[in-house]
Formats: sequence, C-alpha cells, structure tokens
Amino acid sequence: MLNWTKPSERKQTIPLDNASLIADLAECMVDGAGIISPPIDPLALIKDEPIVAIGSNYGEAFDGRIEWRGDHFNLYYNTRHGNEKDRRVRFSISHEIGHAAIPWHVEALMQSLKSHSSSSEYVSDNKVEREADEFAASLLMPRLLFKSVSRKVPDLRTLIPASEKFQTSLLSTVVRYVHTTDFACLVFVSDGHKVNWHFRSEEFVRTGAIGLKKGIILPESSCTRRLAEGKAKAKGVEFVENLIEIEDWFEHYRYRYPDVLEQAMPAGRYGYLTLLAVEEA
Repeated sequence: MLNWTKPSERKQTIPLDNASLIADLAECMVDGAGIISPPIDPLALIKDEPIVAIGSNYGEAFDGRIEWRGDHFNLYYNTRHGNEKDRRVRFSISHEIGHAAIPWHVEALMQSLKSHSSSSEYVSDNKVEREADEFAASLLMPRLLFKSVSRKVPDLRTLIPASEKFQTSLLSTVVRYVHTTDFACLVFVSDGHKVNWHFRSEEFVRTGAIGLKKGIILPESSCTRRLAEGKAKAKGVEFVENLIEIEDWFEHYRYRYPDVLEQAMPAGRYGYLTLLAVEEA
C-alpha cells in the first residue's frame, strides 16, 4: 500500500505544506482496509505492511519512535500511560505510522538511518511533527466517518461524546473538528493566562479576525483565565462557557459579530483547552 522504495530508486519527493494531501494519505489507508465505523485500530491497518510494532514501557524517553531497518520499519510505542487501547497510545502509534507514510518523511528516514523519536499530540512546533500529528488525527478520524461531527455547530457538548465514539483524546478531537468544519471557530491551548498554540477553521480565517497568537495574554473577560484563577467553576458539565466581546480578543476583524462563544476546560498536561466560536452574522 505504501511506496517504500529506496531513495535512489524513485524520483525526488518535494515536501508540500498541504494538510489535505496528508489527510488523503491517512484516509486512503482506512478506506483501503474497508473500515466503515469508528474506532479505528491503527495496528490493524499495518498488519500486512512492512512495519514491526513494538510496545513497551520506555519511561519518559519518548511517546513513539520509528526507524528504518533496511527492508522494514520498527515502530516503538510507549505503554507507560496504557496499552494499545489507550487514547494517547493510539495517537502515538498513528503519529509514527504517519512518519512511515508521508513520502518526504520516509525519504528523510531512509537517508539518515537514524531513529526518530516523538512526543505526540501537538506538543512540538516542529513542522515534521505537526504533519505527523495531522496524519494521526486524519487516520483516527477520517473525514467520511467524522462528517457527522464536523457538520454540527461548534460546541464541546457535541465534541466530548465524539471523542468517546472515536476513542481519541478531546484535544485531538477538537483540533480535528476545527480542521474539518465549515463553521467559524478556533481552538487554543494555554496555561490559563497566555496562549501556547492555536488552530483556526478556514471559515474563521475568512472573518479577518487577527490578534490571537502564541504568547498573547488572555483578556480578563476570558472564562479560561477565570477558570485558571479559581474564579469560575464548572457546574454540571465538564467545562465553563461565556459569551464574549470580539473586541476583547482581536485587534482587527472584517465584520462585526453579535457574539463569540468561549468554552474552556482543564486539559491535563497541556494546561487549558479553549474553543472559540463566532456566531454567524
């Protein structure tokens, strides 16, 4: 299924900054396996491929590692946090499969002959790691199966059950939603006071709203900040929410929107996960 010829035996592959292409690579694997419902078993997808998957407790060394062994890949995944059914482990396995499937990643691995270690789920700013993260999310939540989620309005009340259905972390589920929905929304992770990273939906980009970026301090009106400071607590649900003024968050915007919905919740080692959704004018 995957083109693992030696670099000298094929034309040079030009890396493309194209999330759709990476998603297509992942979804072709799922489609080729005839899978029609979630959750996706990433190990089942590679059982007939020249990839040897090895799970063990590797401590804090890495979440996943991949290396080219001349005629096959060794894929190591860390079971420190759980077995193959654990959501973090599932993402790590899928992330490493991405390194063995994305052509320019394969090229680099074959040429260097060095092990490549990863800490997955959007921890790294490295482009190669983000591409493997995109592959993993697309493999576990392919568009055809995920469309029932991406067509719904942005709301954690919908995305929390979706993460259960697809057996993915809420973080990767929300990111995948933002990447596939037609609604104007964005997701960011913060320490409760400043933004660490964020992703925007295509429709959000069209709003022209700018100003939210890495390192920016959250406004005092933010329920994310209030949650982090202990001034807001979730009651009856796993998150807090609030309608906010767009001027509090963005320096410039193309249109005046009635409201922006902010939903925030703790996200373990990542800090706080926040979903912002623009009410359509």
